[in-house]
Amino acid sequence: MAYGLNEEQAEAIVKDGYDKFLTFVEDVNKKARKGEIKVENATAYIIGTYQKKGIIQKSVKA
Repeated sequence: MAYGLNEEQAEAIVKDGYDKFLTFVEDVNKKARKGEIKVENATAYIIGTYQKKGIIQKSVKA
């Protein structure tokens, strides 16, 4: 939750594998430092990536 995730999102990521999450964050940071990707909002990037993987459910806006 330190990354700005809510409890439900954090639990889903931990179920997928906390070590995998840490590796993902390291990779994102490396790519951002090298200029390979641009990340303006790290939380949104993490959530979006995990939604695309089907790990975090996309919320439905009314």
